[in-house]
Amino acid sequence: MGQTDDKYLALLKARYRKASKKERSAILDEYVRTTGHHRKYAIGVLSGKRKRAKHPVRRPRRTIYGDEETQALLVLSDLFDDICSKRLRAAMNIELPRLYEKGFFHITPLCYRKLIQVFLPYKMTS
Repeated sequence: MGQTDDKYLALLKARYRKASKKERSAILDEYVRTTGHHRKYAIGVLSGKRKRAKHPVRRPRRTIYGDEETQALLVLSDLFDDICSKRLRAAMNIELPRLYEKGFFHITPLCYRKLIQVFLPYKMTS
């Protein structure tokens, strides 16, 4: 976004402010086609209610599972001969509570609750 982009946007904003509803729609269509922005975002930018972002906003995902859960899943995957994730999930629906309760699978209660949330999302609500 250089100076020419800023000048173009300033000219469009001035035209947009003075235009009738029909003309605003045409200006908006032109801006959306030119920039590729979504229509609602473009309305905000042209009306002056929103500042144009200098670069795309990229928000990283929150990490839900830590190292202990990752290691536990690796052990479980190995225990079930590295089956695919769909089959591992199906196997874990039945076997995870048994393995944990019998003491064959040593993890913390917090890790167990997180794994239950992964594998039994419909049975556990919190």
